[in-house]
Amino acid sequence: MRLHPYLLFTALSLGLFLSTSTPGETPPEKGSDHKNSPENSTPLAKTEGPGAESRPSGSKKRKKKKQPARKPIAPQDYARWEQLNMGNRKMSHDGQWLAFDIRRVDGKSSLHLHKINDGKSKEQHVYSQGERPVFSNDSKWLSVTIGKSPEEKKKAKESKKPAGLGTTIHLRSLSDGKTTEFKNVVTLAFSHNSHFAAIEVIGKSAPPRPGTPPAPPARALLVRNLETGKDTTFGNVTKFAWSKKGSLLALVVDSPSISNALQLFDPSSETLRTLEVSDQDYAGLLWRKNSFDLASTRQMKFGDKEDISHTLLAFRNLDDSDKPTGDQTIYDHSKNLSFPLD
Repeated sequence: MRLHPYLLFTALSLGLFLSTSTPGETPPEKGSDHKNSPENSTPLAKTEGPGAESRPSGSKKRKKKKQPARKPIAPQDYARWEQLNMGNRKMSHDGQWLAFDIRRVDGKSSLHLHKINDGKSKEQHVYSQGERPVFSNDSKWLSVTIGKSPEEKKKAKESKKPAGLGTTIHLRSLSDGKTTEFKNVVTLAFSHNSHFAAIEVIGKSAPPRPGTPPAPPARALLVRNLETGKDTTFGNVTKFAWSKKGSLLALVVDSPSISNALQLFDPSSETLRTLEVSDQDYAGLLWRKNSFDLASTRQMKFGDKEDISHTLLAFRNLDDSDKPTGDQTIYDHSKNLSFPLD
């Protein structure tokens, strides 16, 4: 019997299929991936519940570092707090120097001197317990008052001794940093042209005589030439004032039991002139701005229970060497008949 070609092709295909299959084995489905078979697959990692963070297998959970507890401020730390004292902040007239004061809670302070150049500042010196900085008009000199430390104040208080008069002042040349120290100083003032400095110093008291009260400490006025360092000394000076132009110095000299003198000192020529002498006290010295004109007053005492009146004094053109007392004008109201006598 002759088979149809189609039936012959079907029979051959079925025979080939039966010869390649193993009993009990299920052929893989069409389109399945052999790589995903159970023999070749890797077990899935164990999945945690919702909200769990995914991390690599075998890694440990990181522990947060504990921040160290902040220590409270101890009483001994209070003294380290600092503040800027605006009252002691000064700048030189040329804008090249700056001095400012920093104070601490424990009473200690320091005055810092800075040099300013191209908008930047550099510290030049620190004055422990420094205060009241004063620059000369030409910005070449600086005076600083040195106060007492808290330890020195405590020691002086425990000793129960009267506090000493005067303070210590450091006079510094800003060009080279050279500093001169003056002790027992009442005040220091630069002349208007910055060539000289007047320094009032308190000396020691003279030993008292038997049966007499102790004498007050003596005072002296030093006029220093800042360029040469030469000093000229005057005694018994009760008042002084620099002219507001140049460097003329008006002085009131009190000579006990003799007289009082109003004098004028020119440190440039080292000449001393007497403007007036009187047994009355001189009160007040006032220079006119940008001139060599001086005004002063002289007290007039009439009785223990009467008020004190004054005589007005004016001296003009004191820079004229041909006129030792300048152009002098005196006004005494007691000689003015337009005032009532009582």
